[in-house]
Amino acid sequence: MLRDKTQSSIAWLTRDPVLLILLVAAAAYFILYYVTDPVRPGGMIVSLTGYHGAPSTYLGWAGYYDQGQYLRMAHTLASLNMSELHQTYSYGVGYPLVAVPAIWLGFNKDPFVFFNFFAYVFAAFATYRTASRLISPFAGFLAGFGIVFATPLIHYVDQPWNSSVCLVVMSSILITVTSKKITKWHFLLIGLLLGWAFAARYIDMLWLGVLALASLYRGSYKILAKKSVFMVLGVFLIVTPVLYSHYKIFGSPLRTPYVNHIGLGGVGGSDQGLKAYSIKRAPNAAVALFVGPRLAGSTDGDRGLLINMFWALAAIPGAYLLIRKSTRKLFWSSFVAMTFVASVFYLSFRASTPGSLKYGELHYFKMFWPGIVILATAYLDQLFKKMPTKLRTKKAI
Repeated sequence: MLRDKTQSSIAWLTRDPVLLILLVAAAAYFILYYVTDPVRPGGMIVSLTGYHGAPSTYLGWAGYYDQGQYLRMAHTLASLNMSELHQTYSYGVGYPLVAVPAIWLGFNKDPFVFFNFFAYVFAAFATYRTASRLISPFAGFLAGFGIVFATPLIHYVDQPWNSSVCLVVMSSILITVTSKKITKWHFLLIGLLLGWAFAARYIDMLWLGVLALASLYRGSYKILAKKSVFMVLGVFLIVTPVLYSHYKIFGSPLRTPYVNHIGLGGVGGSDQGLKAYSIKRAPNAAVALFVGPRLAGSTDGDRGLLINMFWALAAIPGAYLLIRKSTRKLFWSSFVAMTFVASVFYLSFRASTPGSLKYGELHYFKMFWPGIVILATAYLDQLFKKMPTKLRTKKAI
């Protein structure tokens, strides 16, 4: 039986050699990027490959605030020392939990690498599969290799960021969009994933929840509402213990770790408060994010997102095409709307300043990149189809 299953898995991959090459290339690229990353904590690769790199005492990104806090939380959870959680509970538990099995296996330096590797390869798979099934095999090829090699995604998955959980959830939602038959088990699984997203990055469950419902819609709002009970159940199973942990640690289920993230000098309250957000901040932050910090008045030498992802502007006409012609109009309309809403939300956050790119600000937005890439390839695929046949089939001299 095991032999039959193995042969079946191999046959599934060999049926689509482009997908196989994409997954192997994505895996190899992640490993190369990770091994050669100059801020990778020292000592991790020695235990895996014998490659020494930085000294084992080198903290690397573990010395950064966010990554250092994830690591502390992961070790606390792995040790099952709940009394210590009062000191280390600084972010949602959804991401630190994924590192616990690696810590139990002895990977203490960077226990997140295995999940990050999975998140990157899975995003490549989901992007390829969605574009292939909803648009064309050619669009799948462009989208799959585009998300891997023509976006800055690798940098924001290579380093530990809790938004990698949301990337996995978004990738799962994209795969759901392509499913022909939706059952109650799809609703339950999506609910569990949304609960996980909440446990990792609370607010992101809002836009992911809208997209999850849109991905499950198959022509009847009545059926969608009826089966959504299973999705709510899935969310409840994850969210309830998270809210209980808030009650035990912070005194209220509605108080998150972000109540302890105080503005510089104690001004403006916590990151959970409304004062941490201002719509007036968004325009200038958007210029810095997309075009470049210097045009927004910062001396930061970083480059805007469009420098690394300029081709993704094709997502604008691509969105028009898919919303007008796709069988999944509701999903793509919702995707465009939620991408805009989430972007405005994060650009209005006080951490989004003209000089924030150096601190990893783009990780807030990475969950939307697979969908944006798919929209872009929808337009590029349309251009290819309109290209004269002679040009498409002309052989090189």
